[in-house]
Formats: sequence, C-alpha cells, structure tokens
Amino acid sequence: MGFLRLCSLALLVLLKSSVLKALEVIEVPAASMTKSDGTSVVFTTERFESYAFIRTGDEIRFSITTNSSGIFTLHASISNPSDLGAFAITNSETSQIYGASVSLPVSQSWDEWHTITVDNIRLREGTHPLELTVIEGGWKIQYLYLVQMEEVDVIGPHHYMIPGVDLMDFYGIEYYPYEKIVAKIERGDWFAYNLPVKTAGNYTLHFWVASPEGGGSFRVLNGATKKPYASIRKLPMTGDWLDWAIVDVPDVQLIAGNVPINISVTSDGWNFCMLSYELYDPAHDPMNTETTCGTNLTTTNMAVGASTTFAAETICDNEGISFETSSEGGLNIGWLDEGNWVAYDVNLATAGIYDVGVRYSSVDGDGGFMLSNLLTGTVYHVQQELESTGDWQAWSTLQNATVSLPSGISVIQLKSLGGGWNLQSIQLTRREAGAPVSPPVAPPVLRPAESPVQAPLILGQVPGVAPVGITPVQSPLLAVPGMPVLAPVPVQIPVRPVGQVMPIQSPVPAPLPARPSSTLPVVVTQTEGAPVRSPTPLLPVQAPIPLPAQLMPTTLSPLPLQPVLVPARAPFMSPTLL
Repeated sequence: MGFLRLCSLALLVLLKSSVLKALEVIEVPAASMTKSDGTSVVFTTERFESYAFIRTGDEIRFSITTNSSGIFTLHASISNPSDLGAFAITNSETSQIYGASVSLPVSQSWDEWHTITVDNIRLREGTHPLELTVIEGGWKIQYLYLVQMEEVDVIGPHHYMIPGVDLMDFYGIEYYPYEKIVAKIERGDWFAYNLPVKTAGNYTLHFWVASPEGGGSFRVLNGATKKPYASIRKLPMTGDWLDWAIVDVPDVQLIAGNVPINISVTSDGWNFCMLSYELYDPAHDPMNTETTCGTNLTTTNMAVGASTTFAAETICDNEGISFETSSEGGLNIGWLDEGNWVAYDVNLATAGIYDVGVRYSSVDGDGGFMLSNLLTGTVYHVQQELESTGDWQAWSTLQNATVSLPSGISVIQLKSLGGGWNLQSIQLTRREAGAPVSPPVAPPVLRPAESPVQAPLILGQVPGVAPVGITPVQSPLLAVPGMPVLAPVPVQIPVRPVGQVMPIQSPVPAPLPARPSSTLPVVVTQTEGAPVRSPTPLLPVQAPIPLPAQLMPTTLSPLPLQPVLVPARAPFMSPTLL
C-alpha cells in the first residue's frame, strides 16, 4: 500500500513538472470521498487500510476548487477484477454531467490498479461539488486527480444529466431506484422524462443503453406535441445487460422551459440508465439515427418502364416495427401487427404515374395494409387481404396501386391493417403519361359493435316490458315424430297481496297421523356433562301412510311398510379427554 502511494506521488510530481505553471493538478484521495449515505470509500482496520466495494447505484461525492476556468482531464485509479464498471462524473447539486467512462479496464486481482481517463471536463473557477454516479458497480477506487489541460475564459454549457429512474411517467417498464436503471423493457412500453431547458436551441440527446445481443429499438417524441425527433432502428451490442453504450440523437430543437421527452419502445432486448443533453455541435457526426422524413435530397429519375426499389433499411420513420435478417439480403421488417407503420422518403425528378409494388411474406395469408401520403393524408390503396407465401422468408410482390406523384418529395406511408406478415420493400415503376390511376379511397374505419340494448335500463325494469306486470310469453311447441301434440293448458297463478303470505295447498288432503309421545333414554355427552334431550324422538313406523287416490300408481299396489329398528348410538367421546 505504501508503494502504491509513492507511485502516485511520483506520478503527480511528473505531471506537475510536465505542464505549464498556469495549469494545475487537483488530487482527490479516496479518503476524501464519501458515498451518498455518508459512509467513507476507505475503511481501516488494526492491520491495514482498504477501499470499499463500489456498487451499482452508489454516488461517490467529493469537492474540488479550481483556481481558474479551464478544460480538465480526470484520471482515476481503479481495481476491477470483475470486468464490470461504468460511471459518470456529474455535479451533485445541478445534475450537470461533465463526462463518463462506460467501460473500465480489467484487473487480474484486487491488488492490481489501472488508471482511466475522462477528457474534456469543463469547469469554471471556484468550488464544485462533484459526484461519481456509478452506473455499473463491481470495482474499487484508490484516488483520482484532475489535470487542467487548457485555460479558457468562457465555459460553454455542460451536459445535463437525468438518471433513468427519475421518470415523469411510464407504462409497462420496471425500474430499480438503487441501481438507477430501467429494465424489462418490452415492445409497446413507453417512459417519459422532463427536460429543464434553460436556453432554446438545437441540442444533442444522449441515451445510455445496454443491449447484450444488439437488439432493441425506440422512437423519441415530444411528449406534449407528439412531434417525432428520431427513430433508433437498432441498438449497438454491448454484450451484457449492465454494459453501456451511448446512442446520440443530434440536432433536436428544444424550446426554453420544461420539455417532456417520450421514449416509445418499438422492440425489446435492452436496458436504459440515463438521458443527458447538450447544445448541438455540428462537428459531431450523428450515430444510429434516421434521416427525418421530408428531407431526402437524393433525386430519383426514372424513365417510363423503369423501377426503383426502396429497401426496409431506407425508411425515414416508423411506429412499432422490428428488423430481422432477410433471405434476399439486408434486412426485412418482421412481426408486423395492426397499427404498425413505416414511411419512405421519395424525391422524384419528374411528376408522373407510378405503380406501387409491395414485396411481402405471409405464412397463412394474414395481414393487410394501407398506402397513403404521410404529408397530404391522401389514401392511395387499401389491401384488406394477402395471399399466403408459405414461409416467413418466401416473398411475393403485390402490385395493385397506381398513383400520381408530383416532382420533389413525397413521403409514402404503409400502415399495417393486421398482424401475421413481413415487409421486404416497396417498388415504384413509372408508367406512361395518361395511364389510369387508382381512385382515392377512404381509410378503413373500425366501427364499434352495436349493443342489443338500445335504451338505458331502469332499475327493476325489463326492456320492452311494462313495470306493472309480466306479460306471458308464448313458447312454441315442437312436434316430435310419433308423439301427439298437446295443446297448452293455461295455468292460473294467484297474485299475492303485498304484505301477506299465501298458503301453499298440500297435495295430501288429510293430515298425517299424529306421532305418539315417547320417552327416549337421555344421552349424556362427556364433553359438556349436561343432559341433552330429544324433544321429538324418532320412532319406528308401524303403519303405511295413506296416499290420495290421484297420487297412487295405476298399475302397482302399495307395499306394506315393515318396522325398522335403529340401533342406539354410543355416547360421543371427545378426543380431548382420551
């Protein structure tokens, strides 16, 4: 441990001697750091000093003071045998994010230390409450220091950080406050954040995602206006659910104030831990984003009879779609459901008549689609049914729509009307001038099923029946072969006056013979000790009970009833007394 301290001191001396006097080096030993719960990063025993294990969700806080405004590089000495680890360096009071390290080097043991760097940290002159926000734990920190690389008079705006668990609203997902991650993200889920924007302008949004197999996709929308900012088609593969990559969405115009950002999940297989944003810098190339619909500058010039194919990868916007590898090369759009849609940015050099072909697959002939213009709302064609292709990667081209398209940009939208099919591409073929076009059609409307009850019910009332009585219902009699048809006999049901009980006439006109009184032995229970008497003891029946003539069988004579002797029951024995 002492040797490591000497090495670190020697390194600081070398750094100080190699930079200009105007620059500074600020050292922060682990003993000066605390976690958000107030515990120290360093703990000591009687024999040695050690460094605490850093866990996911920890907030390691420390304070530094800079003598001048400038650009700094952070150096941190860490030990990481677990091959895990990621953190962001932020302002613990303002949530500004200065930089991050999403992949820490692997150590062979807890005694092996590596130095990692985070560049371009911009700090003003003064005191700064800083924090290492641990995105993925499993490592230890020995010390860190900041080296001023450049002195500047004006510090531009920083990144602003919003942890993934600081949700404004959500549907379907699960989040873990201590680990600060959003997980179990599935298609159809969504979650939203509130971005406090101080100055209106164009910003770059940074999404921190983990995707073990490189799957997952989502759309970024304005939660209030529903304006789409970008569609992320496919997330980069990170190899683990807690290994992180940053996906950028550049040049997003935001107004000053609180801006709601909605993340709409179009395919699952990923986790999310942080959203950060900064003023847009045109020098940075966009990553993993699509061209916004209506901005295609590539002009397509087709002669009569020529065709142009727009592959799945060329869509400019979508809702709810997923990609997969196609048997014809590239990608196709799979697992289409009702309501999913894609849009293609088409820039034609010449106005004209065009056939639109849709290349699809459908195992059982399921699915359907609607072709329309996303900008004008014109519906070109509605295809309610598809023919079976026999396999998910067996393709067929359906060419049922002929449309008139202007020169310049048209955004063709294909909306799925049912699930169970895949989309490979669409194709435009130019027709001769004057060719008939498909008449515009109205979009299909799903009508709600009509209720058989046309009027609201009144408590205690049956529809169509007067509340003062019940109308008899005549039930038709069905004739059975070989059986005579009997005429219905009206039955008179007496009406009971309110508050009175109507006597029920017994079919037996004469009362039953009175049972003679008899005294049975008293049975004493051993649980209570009190005698129990039967007020109406049961006796053997000595004579048959006469029945009315109309109830007697016509062909059988009554059998005499014989006395039945029932053995006396032994006294009840309580199990608690055994």
